Order: sequence, then structure tokens, then C-alpha cells
Amino acid sequence: MITQNNAERETENDFIMCGYPTTLPIIGRLMRFRAAPSLKVELYIALNQYVLSASDAEGNIMAEAYYQEDDDSILWVIERWSEARFLDNNEKKEPMLNIIALRLKDGNMPVEHIYFMDLLTLPNQTYRRMPNEGDDPYTVMFFVNTQEGSEENFKSIYHSSMPALRSDPGILIYQLFQDLTDDTKFITYEKFRSRSSFEDHLKSLSAGPVVGFLQNSLRNPSFEQGLQRLIEFAPLYRIKSSNMNVDSVG
Repeated sequence: MITQNNAERETENDFIMCGYPTTLPIIGRLMRFRAAPSLKVELYIALNQYVLSASDAEGNIMAEAYYQEDDDSILWVIERWSEARFLDNNEKKEPMLNIIALRLKDGNMPVEHIYFMDLLTLPNQTYRRMPNEGDDPYTVMFFVNTQEGSEENFKSIYHSSMPALRSDPGILIYQLFQDLTDDTKFITYEKFRSRSSFEDHLKSLSAGPVVGFLQNSLRNPSFEQGLQRLIEFAPLYRIKSSNMNVDSVG
């Protein structure tokens, strides 16, 4: 039997296992879930409720949920908080306890936590920017495992390229994160006005120096292997009609 106390204890254990960095002033977190077919609809609903609740919570900068374009059983939550204590407070609320209860119900649901820091920080309000009428937002995250010793070169290339990248009319948000547990790991978070805007971006000259580095300085040289193409499903009020609604998940 799943109870709130069970879920609360599981939440405490998660923090111990994940090495939760409570001392950071600004904290970002990615959570990656793989849903069993029998629980997929329930998990979509639970993550939607979590994102809506987190978005209204004190100290939240952003909270979004996605499914992978190539596998809708893989779900992501990305969130940023102005202080770690606000994330800590949010973990004790019912929406997170509901997610933990689903993990207990499944027994083997894989969940990955990644804590990150922003590089080249954007104003907080940028993360809640609404798309224009006619946009069909398309998000990608690119996980970069650089060769040891090349981290500063990678950050320098991104620093010099970022003004051009962010000025691309097809880009809504372009941000770079660094993994807090491994200095050689980075994540780009890129939200485009449409899929075609993303495809155009890959061909653009502004991406040239970055792509050149990626082709020569990754631990795994496969560019596509680190690329996650995502479709947003929460918060639902930002979703266009062509994207998935939790009512259609089956």
C-alpha cells in the first residue's frame, strides 16, 4: 500500500542518493523518467501537476515537462529555482509526493537527476516568454561530454558565439548549463519557434565554431547521440494544438 509517509521517506532517500546540493544560491535540475506502459498516462498527469504547482511556488524561475520525440515513454522535467531552499520546500508538497508514489507503485521506474548551474545567465523572465501566434515551439537539449582539459575552451567558444546564437530570429531561448557533479559535462537548452527553425539553425554560420568544436573535442564524437529532441506538454497553457495533450497519451 502506498501512503504519503512512504513517499516522504522515499523523497528523503532520493536527496541522499542524488547528493542534493542545498548550499547553492541558484539551482537548476533535470529529471529524466522512463515510464512503464501501464503507468505512462498517470506519470504524464503527475508531471503536469508538478510543473503547474512548481511554476506558482515561491522562488521558481521555470518549470517545464517534455516527452522525447522519438520515445514518448521518456519524460523530462527541467526546473530552475532562485535558491536551493525553495526547491527543498517544493519537494515536500503533494505533487512531488504523487510522483514518488508512482515510483513506488512501479518498483523499477528509472529516474535520473542532474543538477546544473547556468553559464551566461539570462534574465529570469526570459524563461517564461510566451511564443508568438503561429509559433510551434520545438526544444532540444544537447548533452556535451568534453574531453578533460578542454572545458574552458568550450566555454570560451560558446561565450563568443552566444550573441549571434541568441539573435537568431528562430530562437526563443538559448542557454548553456554546466553539470555540478562533473566539470567536463555541459547541456545546451535551446527552444526554437518551430522544428524548421531548428533545422535552419544547424545550417547557420553562427553555429559554425560550436559545431567545429563538437566534432573534434567530444569524448564521444557522435553529435546525434547527445541530442535530445523534446516536445513540451506542461505547462499546458503554452502548448500549441499540434503538440501532445495528456488526454491523448495511450
